[in-house]
Amino acid sequence: MMMMMMMMMLMRSLMTIINRTSELKHFRALLEFERIMQTENKARLQKEYDRKRAIRLYCADSVGKGEDDDADAAADDDDDDDYEEEEQDDHDDNDDHDD
Repeated sequence: MMMMMMMMMLMRSLMTIINRTSELKHFRALLEFERIMQTENKARLQKEYDRKRAIRLYCADSVGKGEDDDADAAADDDDDDDYEEEEQDDHDDNDDHDD
């Protein structure tokens, strides 16, 4: 009888150990899965950040080029005004000679 009780306690302890081991394996698997998901999430977030950064840089570059073009156009307009003023001065000089 005593032997039977010891065997039952031993079996119960053994079953507890097996269950705990199984739970630990399951927990480790969950931790590994979570680590993989975090790694994939970080990679996805980094890719999204890089894409947005590239768009921002492209837009900034495009805007920068537009400003340079506007500045060049304004400079060209100033040159045209100078040319028109010189023509007007030439015509005024010719008018003085006609008198």
